[in-house]
Amino acid sequence: MRELIAALSAESLKIHRTLAVRLAVAAPLLLVGLLTSAGITSPNAIFRSTDLSAAFARPILTLWTLILLPMIAAIITTLLADLDHREHHWDQLFALPVRRSSIFAAKGLIAVTVIWLASFVLFAAAIAAMAGFKWTSHRLAASAVPVGWMFRLLIRADVASLLLIAILFWCSLRWRNFVVPLGVGVAGIISAIIMVQSRSVAASLWPWTAPAFAANLARSTTPLIIPAAVGIIVAVAACSHLARREWR
Repeated sequence: MRELIAALSAESLKIHRTLAVRLAVAAPLLLVGLLTSAGITSPNAIFRSTDLSAAFARPILTLWTLILLPMIAAIITTLLADLDHREHHWDQLFALPVRRSSIFAAKGLIAVTVIWLASFVLFAAAIAAMAGFKWTSHRLAASAVPVGWMFRLLIRADVASLLLIAILFWCSLRWRNFVVPLGVGVAGIISAIIMVQSRSVAASLWPWTAPAFAANLARSTTPLIIPAAVGIIVAVAACSHLARREWR
């Protein structure tokens, strides 16, 4: 545990002011900003319902869980891995008196933290935007800002995304060429757009669609629990494999 804490401290210092962290902040702000601009310029098209949950929060959650979250997960894991791939820092890292498994576990935890940071930024920005609409629009004044509802759905989506993050984390560290993890990420997004139309159990458990299915309180907890549990298993397997392979 002491080795893991030391590795986490080192990784957290390494990502300070990196493009990955900036992306985690900028991407959700861009999404909320675009929908907010649309709500200001075309309120009749955006706010067909006087319920903020249905008119504003639900479209944001749909776009986030189905497209933007998988996309930034692929980009962030690639950027974080590139910090060591670029200058081939592996020899320096493995020379430290820390087990390799602890190094990769720390990298995985940092990747999850940065991606979940993006969800927190999305939550804060969306709540602020909905509060602004509520206080500036007489039509929406009676609608409550869905703070607790949106928070629960984002938590469910984040937990369900563990399998997706574990796969992309493994790919980004296993292959030095950034095309591989980004290609896997794009292929997954395309498959998710196709599979999300299906209501089958397989579609709800697919790594790229699980966050979207989990972000629905009306559904069962299957799309939440199974991808999260399998994601932890895949992450452990990834750390074990990466620690045993030859790095050149």
